[in-house]
Amino acid sequence: LEVLQDAEAWMVELARRDALLAVRVCEARDGYAREGFGWDDLKRVVLEDLQAANEDTLRAALRAQYEPAADADAAGGGGAGW
Repeated sequence: LEVLQDAEAWMVELARRDALLAVRVCEARDGYAREGFGWDDLKRVVLEDLQAANEDTLRAALRAQYEPAADADAAGGGGAGW
C-alpha cells in the first residue's frame, strides 16, 4: 500500500489513465471544498465502525478462549466440570 504524498501528481496520473474519472474526482473535490465536508457524519460513522470492530474482536477472542474448554468438557476431559 503506497501512501499518497502528492495529491496533485496523483491527479495528473489519474487524468493520464482515465480522463473521465479524473474530471469526476476534480468535481467531487471542488464540491467538498465549497460545501464543506461532513466531519461530524464521518466521525459518527468511524465511531460506529470502530465499536462494531472492537465488539467483533472481543467476541472472537472470548470464543477462542472458551471453545476449547467446551470441546474438552464434551469429550469428558473437562476437569472442573462446570
